[in-house]
Amino acid sequence: MQNTSLYSQADDHEVVNDYGGNWSYLSNETKDRMGFPNLAKAGLQSFFNFSPLDRNNNNNNNNSTEEEANRIYRSFNWGKDLDLFLLDAHSYRSRSELDDTPENNKTLLGKAQLQWLKQSLLNSSATWKVISTDVPFTIPSCFTNQLGCDSWATNSSAFKKTFVRERNDLLKFLDDNNIKNVVFITTDIHFPANVIVDQDQNNDGDKMILYEIVSGPFAAITYPTAIPIDPTINATYIYHENKIFNFGYLKVQKQEHDDDKVHLISEIRDQDGLLRPGSHLDLRPQ
Repeated sequence: MQNTSLYSQADDHEVVNDYGGNWSYLSNETKDRMGFPNLAKAGLQSFFNFSPLDRNNNNNNNNSTEEEANRIYRSFNWGKDLDLFLLDAHSYRSRSELDDTPENNKTLLGKAQLQWLKQSLLNSSATWKVISTDVPFTIPSCFTNQLGCDSWATNSSAFKKTFVRERNDLLKFLDDNNIKNVVFITTDIHFPANVIVDQDQNNDGDKMILYEIVSGPFAAITYPTAIPIDPTINATYIYHENKIFNFGYLKVQKQEHDDDKVHLISEIRDQDGLLRPGSHLDLRPQ
């Protein structure tokens, strides 16, 4: 850690699986227990105690206010070729068991964070816009109980209790504004994968292409195979594997053979640091 920078995001294991930070209770089974907000607060505090976040400046360029002392979502610029956006899909989350309807205005990110992400992407002049999300964008992580889906995506058995409307709104924003070279990276599910999305979200005849790259986590090997991709989005696995310890390795690199265009290169490495066959992804900027 003395030799490299580290960016931290909170997921759910600081508190309890698939929680929302502003919920007053976790589930109907625990609705009469009064301690959930205390658990969420203590879990978030443990995250801040462990993680190297400058909570006073909050990345300086994110217009933080005193009320946002616990804000986790933020961005970092690495020159003209990379903007990195870190999201928080738990602190502002609507209750997962709500139906995903306009009346419920269901959200993973909350209004302020979603608007910040859209405006930041619109303002970005970087070649690559990498969005690190703590839950998958295209791969369902859905449950038959009242907790619904812990992801942007949905599956055939949980269409109503999802966050697809918010995801589709973001996709349409990207398509409307012709924002190119967007890559989502995530963990959370227990296998590595590369996914391509090729979709005309605003139906203007010009398809939008983006990618989701999934790695790890390090020690989770529970899924016997890859989860089917959300059937409501035009996405395809171009690599997936299971039952391996792994980590993701990404780099942004100029390619002399391609007129010095800056490519984003992604690989899945195993526990010995070796490239997993089929996982190499060399993305040329659009």
